[in-house]
Amino acid sequence: RGSDNTNIGLVQCPWGYYNRTQNVLTEVDALNLDAPFVVEQEARPRRFGFLGFNGTGGIWRKIAIDAGGGWAWDTVTEDLDLSY
Repeated sequence: RGSDNTNIGLVQCPWGYYNRTQNVLTEVDALNLDAPFVVEQEARPRRFGFLGFNGTGGIWRKIAIDAGGGWAWDTVTEDLDLSY
């Protein structure tokens, strides 16, 4: 269980689609949304050793945010603010 492992600061999950194969439009849309995640979530960590956080599908542990200096509630792009 994640709650038992205090070494985990965040969990980032990929998007899922319930209608990916419904028609050509949904297939292309899913491909366009998935392509950046392949680079961001797989290639970048392997090459540079860090992960860029995407706000959708991610959960942070509060203690990890606090350890990184906190977070400003009035930011528009919380995923960017928390990533770098």
